[in-house]
Amino acid sequence: MDAEPGRPLPTVTLALELYGLLLELDPARFVPTRAAQLHGDLGRIAAQLRASGDGDDEVARCSVALAGALDSAPSATTVDVAPWVALRIAVGNPYEDLVAALARAGHRVPSLRPTNYSRSFFHVCSSLFALFIIEVMTERMIWVAGGFLTSAVLMESSRKVSPRANDVLMRAFGKVSHPYERHRVNSASWYALALMLLALFAPPVGCAVGVVVLGFGDPFAATIGRRFGRTRLPGGRSLEGSLAFVVAGTLMSLPVMLFAHHLAMGVALGIALAGASAGAVAEVLSGRLDDNFTIPVCAGFAAWGTSLLLL
Repeated sequence: MDAEPGRPLPTVTLALELYGLLLELDPARFVPTRAAQLHGDLGRIAAQLRASGDGDDEVARCSVALAGALDSAPSATTVDVAPWVALRIAVGNPYEDLVAALARAGHRVPSLRPTNYSRSFFHVCSSLFALFIIEVMTERMIWVAGGFLTSAVLMESSRKVSPRANDVLMRAFGKVSHPYERHRVNSASWYALALMLLALFAPPVGCAVGVVVLGFGDPFAATIGRRFGRTRLPGGRSLEGSLAFVVAGTLMSLPVMLFAHHLAMGVALGIALAGASAGAVAEVLSGRLDDNFTIPVCAGFAAWGTSLLLL
């Protein structure tokens, strides 16, 4: 069945409704008293996905697969968060397959970015490693960044030409990846490109702030935003999360400016705050660009520009 002109396809409407429900299955947002309503809504959407027909075979196949995953929803009396989180994980890949199929048909549905503490920890470790290279191996920084970027290009090329390679790599990095990355350039590859641009064009001050702001501001913003976010901003962000981003990015960049670059407190604070603020704005306004690219680039160059004004 075709949708009327000017109206969204039935599957698009169902996917958008399901997106809102899956957000509730995040451990930072789950409300036990909603269990019965969630069970009923998920069952209804599964039935409607099976019945929907939008004239696109790929969308239809993905809809049926997603409906099958939804059939494993916990009972209406389950108030423990663990089974609901397990459902969200099980639904992640088929949901993103449907999102990708709809995108190829010209319809945009948001991807999921669930709480992932392993990914947050990986963010922090990557930041600290990059910071070590910047501060201790400054002269070799561009070569290290080039090596990362080359590895990323090779990985993305293999994923592009071989579905099997894509499956293998997604399983290998499953704990630190989001399901939507099966269909897009991996965030780590965007980060590698950002590191290369910083290494080529920004001084160590900018490079350091760029990696620290991403490594600490982004995970902290995600945690606070999902749990306490009420004031919505573009890109699915929240004002509370963005403020947390600025605070975390500033506080973690400040000691780097003080002790690694030996700047006065006022100068160090200005540079750290400028970088964190620019990173927070970049996260909100990234749109279809990956924020693992936009955050370090914007934060790094904002910090560099501020250093030129203050030093």
